[in-house]
Amino acid sequence: LTPTKTGNYTAVKNDLVACDVSGGSFTVTLPTTPVVDDEVGVFIEADGVPNTVTISNTGGGSPAIWGKTGNLGTTVVLFVENDFVRLKYLGSSIWLILNDERTLHFAEMRGDATTGQTVNHNTTTVLDFATTVADNAGLADLTGNSITIRRAGRYSLYAAAGVASGAVLQQ
Repeated sequence: LTPTKTGNYTAVKNDLVACDVSGGSFTVTLPTTPVVDDEVGVFIEADGVPNTVTISNTGGGSPAIWGKTGNLGTTVVLFVENDFVRLKYLGSSIWLILNDERTLHFAEMRGDATTGQTVNHNTTTVLDFATTVADNAGLADLTGNSITIRRAGRYSLYAAAGVASGAVLQQ
């Protein structure tokens, strides 16, 4: 385990890089002269949403990082505390993610029931949100009434609406 990193760092063979992003985002660069079967692990030890750690492969030729869905390009991003990846060098500037323990991102936002909002049938409506109930990755934006998707993947979205007592619903 390396001493906790708070800024850009170039990993070496068999590093387990602990990262503290409470002071800002930074990059961990994979070893520049790796040997086949070298491994590196990187994880966020202390969170600072929305700060991130970018893991970068700057190897010569055609550098790539491969995951279970194929070629991920030359970078992988960690977003929240306890996000962890372990990579193995395959040769030819290619790193393979052996363990991908990045946290499922979620956000729950609630509307302000005191202001009332009209939702018309068969019409796209932007709802105003007043409260962020839970947000583990800096996804929620109350000002823009939006949720930002920070990485490709699968997300579960849930929406619910309440109706005031005595309200008349029309189609």
